Amino acid sequence: MRLHKLHHEEKGFVFASAAIVVAVILGIAIVYLTRSQAINSMQAADTYSGSQSYWSALSGVEYAIENSVDLENISGTYTYYNGSVTLSTSSLYQNGNQLPDGSIRLISKGIHGETYRRLEVLFEVVYNQDFWPELSLIQEIEHEDNLFNIHNNFGMNGSLYIGGNVYVQCSDEGDDDDDEGNCASLGDPPGLPTTLYVPTGNIVTGSFNSHFGWSTIAPLQLPVMDLTPYTSRITSAYEVTETSGNEYLGNYSMSSGVLDISQYEGNVFYINGKLTLKGVTVAGGTIIEPGIIVTTGKVDLMNLGLSPTVIGDNIIIISDSDITFHSDAQFGTNYSGLPPEDWPSTVNLIYSNDKISINHDTDVWGQIISPSEIQVHGNAHGVIWCGDQFEFNDPNAFFEGALYVHHIDDPHDQFVNGYMNLHHIVPINYFEGLSYQVIEGSLNEF
Repeated sequence: MRLHKLHHEEKGFVFASAAIVVAVILGIAIVYLTRSQAINSMQAADTYSGSQSYWSALSGVEYAIENSVDLENISGTYTYYNGSVTLSTSSLYQNGNQLPDGSIRLISKGIHGETYRRLEVLFEVVYNQDFWPELSLIQEIEHEDNLFNIHNNFGMNGSLYIGGNVYVQCSDEGDDDDDEGNCASLGDPPGLPTTLYVPTGNIVTGSFNSHFGWSTIAPLQLPVMDLTPYTSRITSAYEVTETSGNEYLGNYSMSSGVLDISQYEGNVFYINGKLTLKGVTVAGGTIIEPGIIVTTGKVDLMNLGLSPTVIGDNIIIISDSDITFHSDAQFGTNYSGLPPEDWPSTVNLIYSNDKISINHDTDVWGQIISPSEIQVHGNAHGVIWCGDQFEFNDPNAFFEGALYVHHIDDPHDQFVNGYMNLHHIVPINYFEGLSYQVIEGSLNEF
């Protein structure tokens, strides 16, 4: 009987031990499964938060694209439930190197919970270039006979509209001192397609060669320009009552040295008076923030001995009076060594409410705008818009770009001398508005 009782006790002990082992194992399994589930839940939560952060950062990029007109002022933090997007801009690459002029880097940081993701994308500035018509034009002929004369010493490549009848001369048609057959050089040597356009009902007569032709079209008008960006700044210059900060009262004169417009607030220097520069270098503008000089009085850009006044790219001069480029003055970088299609983008611009004079041996690259009068006796490249009279009859006069003028300042309405290379590759019109476009392939997570 004792042996039997011991057998049952041993058997109970074995079952109890097994139960304890099973309980321990189950406990460990439950703990493992609970922890595993918690870890998976945490990982899932992190994945979700990370995904939300990424899409938040991407939405910041999309917001910047939609508001690219004001990209430089877009920086800030935008919040939403349990998250936010922070936008900032930089003129540097990630490695600290400077971005090309006219480019900007947008950084979008999306935050959701404890996670964040950062995206960057590069933008480049673009300006409204649709303002300038593709065909250069002289709107009207002032001569009582409605006849515009092109003399044999004048040359032109590219097409031009003239608002009346046109006569193309050769030297044997009235000038016995010149060689016979010395005709106006229109489209010769062949380069740009060259056509003289006149209003329907008018004609082109005289001497022709195989390099140019003529045609009639509906009458054209000067493009209507909004002068408010210029006149409003001139008004601000007249309101200067003392010399302080970026405002100067009186006639400002400088000989040699560098006039850096970036030192002034808003990159603008207002002068209630005249401006005279002798042998001065003017700098401090970019394609996004050009340096702007505004005067109420005359502007004279002159030499100091053998040193000319040189004005760099992305500078704008606005005056209520005459602007005169004296001998050897340089406005904008000379890109004549490049074909026009490779000229860099610039916002060089000159505006005068009165007369702009580009004298002998000067070189001007930019937009040249006056509602009154423009005279070209030297070299000009870019755009000329003249609301009244335009003078271009000097043997050394040269113009390349797009021409829009009301009429020629000559009692006989004629081109006697000079050369024009007309095309539609023009500088940027800063005051027509800018925006930014994404540089393809620049979206990156870092």
